[in-house]
Amino acid sequence: MWKIVRGGIKSTYFVLLTSDFYNVFSRKNTDCLKQIISLGHDIGLHFDELNYPDIVGDKDKIIKAIIKEAEILSEVIQMPVKTVSMHRPSKAILESNLEIPKIINSYSKVYFKDFKYLSDSRRRWREPVEEIISSERYERLHILTHAFWYHDEETSMTKTIQNFISRANSDRYITFEDNFTDLKSVLNKPY
Repeated sequence: MWKIVRGGIKSTYFVLLTSDFYNVFSRKNTDCLKQIISLGHDIGLHFDELNYPDIVGDKDKIIKAIIKEAEILSEVIQMPVKTVSMHRPSKAILESNLEIPKIINSYSKVYFKDFKYLSDSRRRWREPVEEIISSERYERLHILTHAFWYHDEETSMTKTIQNFISRANSDRYITFEDNFTDLKSVLNKPY
């Protein structure tokens, strides 16, 4: 979610607690989240209902799971999490218009009815986003972007994914080096 504020745009960055790609609780990632906040942005919960297969379709239990994850993320960032966005929501979740106490559901009907919704899911805008923004035809915009797709130089979807996978080796090495005393001497020994 973005808000126009004096001096620019304020965004909400949604974070998955259940991602296999990053650990919200690691010091490095916690520092990144706090840096985002220090720049005037918000952190919201990116909720994946597929992590709760035993409660699929149970609206009340899903709301409880969202509240629990929001509380955990609030502890990590040391401020209230006020917004949730669904990760690959099912049709049932989209149609249920979940009302979560003290948390804005960015997938509630109001954000699709009273706002113009635009998304770059799978790195594909379904409408000309720049044209829609500059036209000022809509009073309110709900724009979903995935930072993963954007770089200093334009790359294809395939190349972006290949680079991410390739970087994983380097990232894993750096993490290991940070957590293992004298890693280079161990790796340089012939076994």
